[in-house]
Amino acid sequence: MLTDILDKIMTIFGVKQDSDAKGKKLIKDLKKNLKKNSKFFNTKKDEVTTNMAQFFYNIYRVVSPYADLLDNIDSSKELKNMIVENFMSDKQKTSVDRLSSEKITERLAKSKNVKIGASQIHKEIVSLVSSFSSDLTNEINNTYALVLVFKELACFNYYFMLKKFDSKLPNYDFVYKPNFTDISGSYISEDLKDFLEVLAKITISSNWKVIFGIFSNYRSNLSIDNKGWNKVLKSLGDVKKSFTLLHIVQVIDENPFYSVESRFDNSSIVEDYINSIRSDAEDSLKSVLRQKKDIAISKYVDLIFGDASVTERNKFYTKSANITYEKKELEGFKYVDPINFMRAYFLDYFKTEAKNVIEILLIQGQWATNVLSQELSEAFHQIQESLPKTIDLDNSLADDQPNGERIKAMLRKSGKDVIAKNALDSELKTINEQAKAIINNSLTQLITIGNILKSILEEFKAGKVGIIVNWKDIQGLQEVPLEELMLTTYKKLFYMVQLIQQSMKE
Repeated sequence: MLTDILDKIMTIFGVKQDSDAKGKKLIKDLKKNLKKNSKFFNTKKDEVTTNMAQFFYNIYRVVSPYADLLDNIDSSKELKNMIVENFMSDKQKTSVDRLSSEKITERLAKSKNVKIGASQIHKEIVSLVSSFSSDLTNEINNTYALVLVFKELACFNYYFMLKKFDSKLPNYDFVYKPNFTDISGSYISEDLKDFLEVLAKITISSNWKVIFGIFSNYRSNLSIDNKGWNKVLKSLGDVKKSFTLLHIVQVIDENPFYSVESRFDNSSIVEDYINSIRSDAEDSLKSVLRQKKDIAISKYVDLIFGDASVTERNKFYTKSANITYEKKELEGFKYVDPINFMRAYFLDYFKTEAKNVIEILLIQGQWATNVLSQELSEAFHQIQESLPKTIDLDNSLADDQPNGERIKAMLRKSGKDVIAKNALDSELKTINEQAKAIINNSLTQLITIGNILKSILEEFKAGKVGIIVNWKDIQGLQEVPLEELMLTTYKKLFYMVQLIQQSMKE
């Protein structure tokens, strides 16, 4: 209603009439210009001519072979990579090759020090990323943008439009000689608008030659008709410069104010390429390091326990419990392996053989100084406290215990309740920190004990009297030589330290 009132007011003052009159005059002027300068439009009949049909047919014949190739370019990682690599230096290509999964596996397998090898690979990743200057990046991305423009040109539905000029026209049959006729402009107004959006993106002076070179490398049997393309490019330039198609649409729709809106793609294939190389390299690096870690763990488990299955001692702080947490996208229990290894070691070995050796040294030995004996005694005492701590931590997660009840309740609510899920995540982190503290403290004490045993063993081997004054007397009291008992204890303790350190690695 308000619009009608405004129209009446504008009519009274002649505003609307002036606007209509101006529009009609502009249309009249456009028709005069088209009549004089374009063979595409019959202004008397408001028809588009066979000349326009031939213009689009010439484009269709030259660019259509690329339609299938470019239709799914957005998902073609291979073609995008080819565009990037087309501008890369030999040094950059060598770097990419060295960062391939196969090369990383090969390099780390030959590396004497895996940490140094991994560090070098990380440095090479950083170096490769920094080698793509802003100028190089812009050149590559601009080339990809040009490919996308050509894609729109090649994939435009020419056949749908041309069938309106010749209903018998077969698709992709260029032996057939078209029999075009003039048709009403209203039939293809929308088609022309779609094409104008493509035309707006075309810059005649662009380096088209480089993308055709990339296309031919991508598909060896695909090459552009250079002579035909140059003609197409010239005709596109002429039509764009003269605004012929735009003026025809404005006349057909009787809208002299119609303008073309066209959006340019600003995709960065360089960033995607670099991220892909970096991600693949880092994944390969992690995979190799994980394999080496698993091999090392398996070796130490075998040296200490002989059978990996005997290390499974926890009832609740377990990998099977983590399956539930993984489904909830929660971290779960982080230190299942190391705390199981530690618990199995305490129960199966330390409480028997290792304890026996340490007690012989502390009780029967005459130490030259109390400092080392006190260190050994303190470490021994703390190690023995670790076992009940691991058991208590595990048992606290039982359903009938406070921790276990709390976790079970939060787990039940976490599916729909974000607060409950966050609370559960926090609870799991607290439990993991407790496990980590037990493991790290135990590891520290094992290292202390190991260092003292090593020093005593070295003294025994050298036949010197230093740390333990009466070690020869102690030797004579044992059924099995003390040096042999200590060496067995030290080896397993050393392997245990290595096992825990490996299993604690992220």
